[in-house]
Amino acid sequence: MRIEQFDPITDAESLRACHQIYVATEACDTPDLPPTSYTVFEGAWAEGFGLNDPRETWLVFDDADEPIGCCILVFPARENPTLAYCDPRVTPQRRRAGVGSRLLEHCASRAREAGRARLQTYTRDGSAGAAFAQAKGATPGIDHVT
Repeated sequence: MRIEQFDPITDAESLRACHQIYVATEACDTPDLPPTSYTVFEGAWAEGFGLNDPRETWLVFDDADEPIGCCILVFPARENPTLAYCDPRVTPQRRRAGVGSRLLEHCASRAREAGRARLQTYTRDGSAGAAFAQAKGATPGIDHVT
């Protein structure tokens, strides 16, 4: 398994691979919601919707060079300077094989290197992401109702 950083502005192939992973995870974890369009995904990952917060984007490959996971790691520049936001995603068929754990460790390491003491993410109650977060010792924060 290899975790590779990429530039979402110049590397459309990697960004599309991440979008496919993202949509596959949404279909499992939030099947009652419509999938995120590529345009919205691209805006969030490449441009940050106008926020100039530093960000890193990562793609995870298996030993056969197939994309199996991805993550965006955002470092807020103004508010919450001790925080890093991460959104790790693993294709549903590759979950529970250590990919998410490895990606989370990678994000935590990068966050520490950037001087961040906390990681934040969002997940839906009852989802695989919520179970993963709980297993990793995450504590619930603010409930959000949509």
